[in-house]
Amino acid sequence: LVYADQYSMNHRYGNMSLGGKAAYRLILAVSDANGTWTHLDQISIGNLDTSDGIAGMAVGPNGTVWVTFYWSSWIDVPGLIYHSSGSGYAVASWTASGGWQSLDNIGLSYYDYVRPDIAVDGNGDVWVSGYCWYTIYMHALTYNVGSNEYICIAKRDSSNGWNALYYANSYDNPRLDALTDHPNGGIVMWVRSGGYNNPSGGTTSIYYSTPGALVRLFSSNGTMWLMDQPTCSSNSNCNYVQSLDVKPNGDVIVAGYFQYSISFSNCCSVNSGGGYDGYVAQFNNSGYWDWSIALGGTSNDYA
Repeated sequence: LVYADQYSMNHRYGNMSLGGKAAYRLILAVSDANGTWTHLDQISIGNLDTSDGIAGMAVGPNGTVWVTFYWSSWIDVPGLIYHSSGSGYAVASWTASGGWQSLDNIGLSYYDYVRPDIAVDGNGDVWVSGYCWYTIYMHALTYNVGSNEYICIAKRDSSNGWNALYYANSYDNPRLDALTDHPNGGIVMWVRSGGYNNPSGGTTSIYYSTPGALVRLFSSNGTMWLMDQPTCSSNSNCNYVQSLDVKPNGDVIVAGYFQYSISFSNCCSVNSGGGYDGYVAQFNNSGYWDWSIALGGTSNDYA
């Protein structure tokens, strides 16, 4: 998925080219296993936030591509729909055989620290992150979450459509660093706010100035459970997770950047060589950290 601003008019991928109007565009380019470009498509938008994390993309088990983003002014989805005005937190689907298949506005809001992200789990359910408060309208459903601000996760069931909205207890300003799908259903998230069920009992509150925490949202009942919360030598703003991945066996890979040092419970730590350094760590399916490794030198380095 490629972002193009209103000054970028023509794009070429191999033997395929893509024109366009003076607009912000999300360009979907697909290649085969040999690196040959096979499909090219786009969505044109009147106004699209241009900062980091403007859109999310995921591919489902059946090959359907899902994209989420926040649009305003107008939107043009070729062969599907054109809106001359309005705005919305959108989720679009695309297939290689039929192009754009759907566009849904799901009622979430855009917030700097809870940007659009999306995952499709092993069951084919679609999960979308956003920010919400007060009343959320999602198709035929209405959710009243109150005046507090939340990290919200909307669910599109593979059989029943958009049918659920989940949110954690509100603690501190909403902040979600990353999410990914779990092969057994649901998602795994790295959060910096909210209250989550602790397997040892009770609820654990997470605050934005801490390193954050690994949390799993279960598909069967929508509950959110704390997996682990590392510690930081500075006790404040030391850890910035950029991506997550879950292996087929359920092990979670965490990648990001940090400063000072981070300790992973009952396992290991990473120490900065100067400024920010990148790191990668693994949390296994038995509930323990396996290893961590720092990446970088004496200046700022990122992962």
